[in-house]
Amino acid sequence: MRKELITLGILLMFLALPLTSAAYVNPETARAQAIAKVSIYWYYAYMKDDILFKELYNESIVKGVDNQTLVLAEELYSNATAQFKKAVGGFGRYGFPFPYEMLRAYRYMKKAVKTLELALNATEVKR
Repeated sequence: MRKELITLGILLMFLALPLTSAAYVNPETARAQAIAKVSIYWYYAYMKDDILFKELYNESIVKGVDNQTLVLAEELYSNATAQFKKAVGGFGRYGFPFPYEMLRAYRYMKKAVKTLELALNATEVKR
């Protein structure tokens, strides 16, 4: 019994070693992790709205939204994709897109989606 307890204690000690060595995190590593998390968040938010924009755009054409609104939405979408390409193409020091560039792309995409949503709501009210 005593031998088993000693073996268990040694096993637990070796399992706890990686936890104790992780007490100090290099500030550069912490910053890189934070940038990565924020960039990934804005990337997925952008991609979700990109899919939504395409669905809403097709629905807007079917429901007869005016061309001026469609052109505005296309311009916003074009700005969003250009900003997105700039963000993804401009990897920073840590190897991730710049979060503020991803945020700009997301904001353009959100405006494009909102424009189409408002136009669709307006056409539904008219009918």
